Amino acid sequence: MTIQAVCKQGVLAGTRESGAWAFYDIPYGKHAGRFRPAGAPERWEGIRDAAKPGPVFPQVRSRLGSVLGTLREEAPQREDAFRLNIWTPDLEASLPVFFYIHGGGFATGAGSLPWYNGADLAATGRAVAVTVNYRLGALGHLHLPGVSEGNLAFGDLLSAFQWVRENIAGFGGDPERITIAGQSAGAWYAAAMMASREMAGQARQFCLLSFPGTYRPAAADAARELAEELCRQLGAGPDGAGLLTADVDKLLEAQILAEKEMKRAGNKAASFGPVADGVRIQDDIVGEAVQQARFMGYKVLLGTTRDETAFFYHTRPMEDDEYLALIRRTSREMFIAPAHRFAALLSNAGADAYVFQFNRASRHPRVLACHCIELPFLFGNFHRYENAPMLEGMDMDAARGLSRKLQGCLLHFLEHGSPGAVESPSGALRWPRYDSQTRQMMIWDAEPEVAEYREEDAE
Repeated sequence: MTIQAVCKQGVLAGTRESGAWAFYDIPYGKHAGRFRPAGAPERWEGIRDAAKPGPVFPQVRSRLGSVLGTLREEAPQREDAFRLNIWTPDLEASLPVFFYIHGGGFATGAGSLPWYNGADLAATGRAVAVTVNYRLGALGHLHLPGVSEGNLAFGDLLSAFQWVRENIAGFGGDPERITIAGQSAGAWYAAAMMASREMAGQARQFCLLSFPGTYRPAAADAARELAEELCRQLGAGPDGAGLLTADVDKLLEAQILAEKEMKRAGNKAASFGPVADGVRIQDDIVGEAVQQARFMGYKVLLGTTRDETAFFYHTRPMEDDEYLALIRRTSREMFIAPAHRFAALLSNAGADAYVFQFNRASRHPRVLACHCIELPFLFGNFHRYENAPMLEGMDMDAARGLSRKLQGCLLHFLEHGSPGAVESPSGALRWPRYDSQTRQMMIWDAEPEVAEYREEDAE
């Protein structure tokens, strides 16, 4: 079953998927050359087939497989992968839009991967879901004057967002009700968009999942040192000219070697990521976001998992007690405490912040309630995780019941700017707005409950 939709570039033919209309592989930009900003997307004649996922940006091997499973969709890879995907229940509606930015440590991932498939979310009839590709690793973050000023990936996301603003009405979405969401590195970029002066007034709602609040963008000089090491590893010449013509697989190999060398040397930029250029990205995006929120009236949903870092440490050989202490301490330091600090700053600045912690754990004794485990619950797409160790042996009936409640709160947030209330054994449970004094949040486990965040938990 197919359906047609119209955007500024031409006509798209989408397909029916899980009770929603799916449109894949939509160009939001044009490849204008390596390390150059994306150009304007080209028009096409006739009808463009949008029934299948398109290419993803070149990337190193993902470290997500040991928890989320492996994917065939990590190929094909092309430098011209400026694509986004849309799922909608009704082309004639005017629904809120969920604009989702994938994670992957700024180095891997794509909006078209099944983990982020938005068909089941759209099939509720309450929202349009959008996912987007952006450039990764050195190709998206190289900072080397004369070759690339850096932050190309962030520019990609701004271009994709503008495309959505201009075209989403043709897919049943309301361009004035777009919630920018992301997980992990995607949450960092969502916060950067919140802080962006270029974005002022264009979005008022944000959903940050596993926001890595301790991550700071690299200083320009440190990012340049990393770029120069990449040139040495690749033999690209002191001016980096060889980077422009190097085989992409060779470039990715050199990226791995350069990052290893910079880590060994203790360079402050040991991996390719955002750069504090003082223009598009500030050194302190949290502070900048709070300043913006003071006069923009943002609505922000922030979520963490209880055992975030189990995702990264679950293969480390340690005694159980020692391992659990490590996971709880590092999860608090890297994710949970920064999320609460951000929520408190936003609340004090006059924004509405809502916080949750996801405690529903995997049956795997080392994976626990790890980084990423809330994603299939939010998207409602467990069947897209074909071989995910984190879901193995889980009671799926109970999981789907919890998913419906959590997803219902997400949809209420998209619609109204607050997550509303959720049914619990004691009746309707209102999700409280975060306040720096009471510090109340929603805990998601077998049943949702409201709890107070205790400062000593962050120590």
